[in-house]
Amino acid sequence: MDGDPVRFVSSGLSGEFVKYVFASYLKKDYVGMSVVLYVDAKSVIKQMFFTSRSGNAEWMNGRGISGSHFWESEEMARSASYVSRRYTAILSDGPAGEEHAEGTVIPEVLGKMENGLLADFIKGIVKRKRTSRVFRPERYGLVS
Repeated sequence: MDGDPVRFVSSGLSGEFVKYVFASYLKKDYVGMSVVLYVDAKSVIKQMFFTSRSGNAEWMNGRGISGSHFWESEEMARSASYVSRRYTAILSDGPAGEEHAEGTVIPEVLGKMENGLLADFIKGIVKRKRTSRVFRPERYGLVS
């Protein structure tokens, strides 16, 4: 499962948006990478990217990349406090910046997407802070 591509998993209503979920799994029920798109009647409103190796990133229409985090190293997890030295858990370690999102997280996830046409569409969007490009799910073989 480690080399599995990021594939379409589900779609459905999430409030006033349609939510499209794409993921790959490291093992049963354990996500290795994912991208989640929130779409209104025409455009992508929000995108969330996740990779178990490098962290996560978020893009919002009108703001661009608004959040990126990386996973703390084992050393960082151990050094934080007495409790964390005894009960180590690797967590998201605060903001990593746009460079981490653009240079690591987003390319890592999109590079594994099974649907190359959709990956190219997403790449074109995340380069900008705002988009008015129309999202047509049927063009990518998606059904909401």
